[in-house]
Amino acid sequence: MKSIKNSLMITVSALALSLTATVFAQQNPPQRPPMDHGKMMEKMQARMDKHHSMMHDKLKISAEQEGAWKTFIAATEVNKPAMMERAAQMKAERQAMAGLSAPARMEKNLERSKEHLARMQKHLEALKTFYAVLTPAQQKIFDDSHRAMRTHSKHKMQDRMQDRMQDRMQDRMGK
Repeated sequence: MKSIKNSLMITVSALALSLTATVFAQQNPPQRPPMDHGKMMEKMQARMDKHHSMMHDKLKISAEQEGAWKTFIAATEVNKPAMMERAAQMKAERQAMAGLSAPARMEKNLERSKEHLARMQKHLEALKTFYAVLTPAQQKIFDDSHRAMRTHSKHKMQDRMQDRMQDRMQDRMGK
């Protein structure tokens, strides 16, 4: 008698659980609010300022190196108005690219890659100039800090990509 009651309770529980799962699966996932690029840029600038301050202190920049430090920061700093303009431009480009053929889209992507490469080249030149005025001990600190930063950034990027993939899968399953 007890085994029949237990079997019945298990069956009823499993049925209730499957119905609940079905109801939740049919609901639309919550929509993310639109991205506020201005707020995002402010947060990014605050993080960069904090990083620059930390690196300045870690490296113990001397008075003779201060000019090279300021030149390096100015050359590598993100220009907020230009970045905001670029974000708006990229949004318009993405919309325009939707109607382009595959070869035309590839050409546009190649153009953007060349622009990015040119910015990276300027950054490298500024980095080499600054790095040359550092002592060997400061160079080691700089190298170690940037190696750790790269690893941290790589993991953050992987997390963001995983989140995007999950969002896309949910969108496809919802349609």
